[in-house]
Formats: sequence, structure tokens, C-alpha cells
Amino acid sequence: MEKRQRLLSSLVVVYIIKFSCLIGALFTEYWVDADGYHFGVFKYCVDNTSTCQDVTSQLQTIEDPLLGTRYLLISACALVFICMMFCVTSISKCCGTDRKTKILARINVTGTFLQFILETSTVITFAHGVTHLPRGPQIGWSFYITICMAVFTLMLFFILLLTTFCCNKRCYLDRASNFSSKLTFITPPQNVSVDVGKAVSVFANVRNASNVYWCKGKDQVIRISSTFRQQFDESNQKAELTLSNARLQDDGEYTCVAEKYGRNKKEIKESFFIYVHHVKPVFTIKPNDVTVHSGDELYTEAVVNNAEVVSWLHQGKILSSAKNKIAIKFVNGKASLRIDGTTKKDEGDYTCLAKSGTDPHKLKEESVDFHVSVSDAELPSFENVPQTVNIKNGTAIEMAIKVRGFPMPKQVAWFKDGEPVVRSRKTIMQYIDGASKLVIYDTDLADAGLYECYAENEHGNDKCTIPVKIKRVDHDTIECSICMDRPPSNVLPCGHAFCLECIGMMNFKCGMCRSPFRDYKPLYLT
Repeated sequence: MEKRQRLLSSLVVVYIIKFSCLIGALFTEYWVDADGYHFGVFKYCVDNTSTCQDVTSQLQTIEDPLLGTRYLLISACALVFICMMFCVTSISKCCGTDRKTKILARINVTGTFLQFILETSTVITFAHGVTHLPRGPQIGWSFYITICMAVFTLMLFFILLLTTFCCNKRCYLDRASNFSSKLTFITPPQNVSVDVGKAVSVFANVRNASNVYWCKGKDQVIRISSTFRQQFDESNQKAELTLSNARLQDDGEYTCVAEKYGRNKKEIKESFFIYVHHVKPVFTIKPNDVTVHSGDELYTEAVVNNAEVVSWLHQGKILSSAKNKIAIKFVNGKASLRIDGTTKKDEGDYTCLAKSGTDPHKLKEESVDFHVSVSDAELPSFENVPQTVNIKNGTAIEMAIKVRGFPMPKQVAWFKDGEPVVRSRKTIMQYIDGASKLVIYDTDLADAGLYECYAENEHGNDKCTIPVKIKRVDHDTIECSICMDRPPSNVLPCGHAFCLECIGMMNFKCGMCRSPFRDYKPLYLT
């Protein structure tokens, strides 16, 4: 069909060119080109003048042949235009059940033959007329164009005749086949494969069917799920089944049923399979490497799509749930692993393995590896502990230390001379993220003593001691806040003043507020 349509499209182009050439030959004045003059079927022109006159007034001897040539050529142009319109009309379809289409093809052939007759008559009439001229004329190029068009039209006639013959033959075969009332599948439905969540279509071509529907088992597919859609075009006998969102339960054998209505209803069936394949699982959240301390709980999780089964492996061996030790869960795409009381045996490489399906020949799987490190328990310890604190009465005590251990101690306690330090408006205690601080305002001699910071976790306890000395000083006496023996001679950027010997032992951290410093300035007392 496509080849015939291309042929008819080419014929339309040929008609346009042919029509243009005939119009050009009709209105040009070079049918005869002799010495000193030339003329066509309308005008007679003398070379030494600028105007042309009616040819019949100049050539009375051949007036009748010229008029005949003129009208024959005009008729040929009109016929070419009409045939071109018929060709455009029939370009959509070569032939078929539509009777008008076949009539158009026959009219094109007949019209082409009439074109050839008119164009040949034009050539013969003009050639016969110019032989009666007194002087031997020289034929011009306009006349040769008309001759070429006549020859070309003859070729076109044979092409159209051959095309119409082939078309009619095919129509005859199609018509003969339609006389058969047998209900058959021209192209039966074929087996198809599709992934979960994807779409797939199945096609079938039948002959002499009134209706086509699709079944799975004994039920029509459109009653099983709304994801199925079926179509049947009775004009071209094509049926289509579309599954828009494949599910695992859609896998199986299907039947295409074709029916023919009439006095005796006929029905034929063709079976085929739709294979729904599992989709490879995809991890949206993956477990990462983790470090736990001995005795603690290990918990990790993963989120995976398109998975039916999720397994956890340790060093290549599958883990299974064990009471009071291992808990494995997989709910709504979320998989989790919890191991209580971890030990060094639980250290190593782990794998989260997701599988879609249970059939070993069809399943698809995806895995994620991660490493678990188990470190030993850590007893509480302390950092940044001052060796001693020397202050004057009336000033504030501020002791800040860093507490370590695993697990981190939840609380710490302060003691003074073996007695717990009680929180009050004067005494403030803080413990945040392993940083413990004790601040006592408006100190007096009773606040001096041995202070202890006590920390405890599940694996043991520890404490650190800080001696605090408070010296009574008169308001008129100024002494170093560290040694309290010498007057301060230098001041730090934080504002605290100390003697030069104490500054040298501070290791570039203020002995009062622990602020770092790089340099200091002399203190001038008045």
C-alpha cells in the first residue's frame, strides 16, 4: 500500500509539471521560428517590431489549423487538471471495498488516454497546417514541448494502466477471500514478557469476526482487574489487549476468543502466556559501617523496594532470629537487624540480601555489604583535671573537667572531704555531653578542702581529686591568685593577673578560667 501511495504522489507531481509545460506551450509565440518572424497559436510577432498581433490575421492560409491547435491544446490542459484532481482524491487508498475508489482509478487511466489523443491531435493539426505556408518554416521549441508532452503522456498511460490492473487484481483477491465465511486467526496472539509495574500489549488479527474478547481461565480479564484494557476494530479485524500495570498475579495463561454472530454462532480460541518477571530490588536506605562497644546493642536497618524476602548474613552465613540475642524483621519494605549484648564474635562483615521471588530460576536479588566493629568496654576517666586550686576568700571557684568512658556515665557526683556537694544558690553543678563543671560563688575559708568528682558506668567507676586552698587577704593587700605569696606583675588577655612565676607554669592557659593565651602585659599598680 505504501508503494502505491508513493506512486500516486509521484503522479500528482508529474501532472503539475505536465500542466505547467502545456500552459507554457500554449501562451508562448515560438511554435514557428523563421527568419524575421515567429508565432504561436495566439500571437504573430515580427522581429523588427516591439508588438505582436493576432496570428490568424497574419496567416489567413492556416487559420483553421491554428484555431484547431489552440482549442485542442486548451482542452488538453483542462483534462490534465481534472485528472490531477482525481489522482489527488485517490491517493489515500489504492483500492478497497469502496466502489468510488475503483472508479477514480479507472477515470485516471481513461483521462490519461484522452490526454494523449488530444495532445497527439494538437501536434498533427499544427504540423499539417504549417506545411501550407509559402516558405519552409522552422519549427520552434514550443512545438517540441507539445511533442514531448504527448510522448510523456503515452508513457504515463501505460504506468497507470499497469497500476490499476495490479490494484484490481488485489481487490479481486480480497473480495474473493471475504466470500469465505470461515472464522480464522490471521495472526494469533503471541507470548509476551513484562516486568512488574510495566505495561505490555498483545495483538491478534482475525478474519470474519464480529467480536473479540480476552480471558484468563473462565473469566474475562476486564472483570479480573481494571489494569486490563481490550479493543477490537471490526473494520480491519484487529484486536488488542493492554496490561497497564503488571503484577505478579497477572502471570499465567490467557485466551483470545473470536466470535462470529449469525444464525449459527461460531467461536474460535487461541491461547498464549503473559510472563511477569520480578524486578530487581532497589535499596533506598542502605546500612552503613558501625562501631559498637562490647555488651551494647547493635541495631541497623535498610529500606528496599521490590523485595519479597530480606536476609542478613554475617561472614557469609545466614543469621536467624534467636531469643534474647538476634531479632530480624522485614515489614513494608523496611528490614532491621538487632543483636543484643554484642561481643567480639559479632564483629566482621555483614550483608543485607534482598530477593524478589522464590523461584531460583526467576528471582532477582541485590545486596549491600557493611562492617561492624566491636570495641572493648571503657571505664570512666577524666581529662583537664587541675592539680590544685588556690583562690582568695570572696572569689569564685570554677572547676571544669572532661569525663570519658563507654558507655558514657549518665551522671557524675561531686564530694568535698567525703561529703556530697549539695546544689544551692551559691553552688552550681552542670554535666552536659561528658563535660562536668562545679562553680562556687562568694567563697570563704570553709569552702577550702579536698574536692572529688565521681563517675560510674556499667563497667566500673573512677574519681579524681582537686585540692582547693582559700587564703584570707585584706582588701588593701594584692596578691597573685595562684601562689598568694607574691603580688601580681602581669595581666592576661582574659583580665586575670598573676605573678611571672605562676604564668610560666600555666602552659598558656589561664589558671582561673582556663582561657588560652599567647602573651601578657605588665600590670601597673597605683
